[in-house]
Amino acid sequence: MTRATITEQLERFGLAAVADRQAKRLSGGQQQRVAFCRALINEPSLLLADEPSSGLDAPNTEAILDAMRRGADGGCGVLVASHDEVFQHVAHRQLPMKELLLEQK
Repeated sequence: MTRATITEQLERFGLAAVADRQAKRLSGGQQQRVAFCRALINEPSLLLADEPSSGLDAPNTEAILDAMRRGADGGCGVLVASHDEVFQHVAHRQLPMKELLLEQK
């Protein structure tokens, strides 16, 4: 990972201006986006996201969705656990849960 890669990810999620701040000095939404950036920096083969849009506004949720689409298009497996219905529109497969158990379709 290069500094340019890190800077690119921070810019992609509107975080370049706060790159030098401590995490405790960031808003909840900024912390959420930083966590997502950290997950993407090393180009993982599998991305696990639990409520990735929690605390985010619509434009930032769309940025997260776009990053997930790009990752999936590049061969990264993406697994999302979310109550946010926006993820239903981009999922290749949905596994609903009932009483904490996956339902078979």
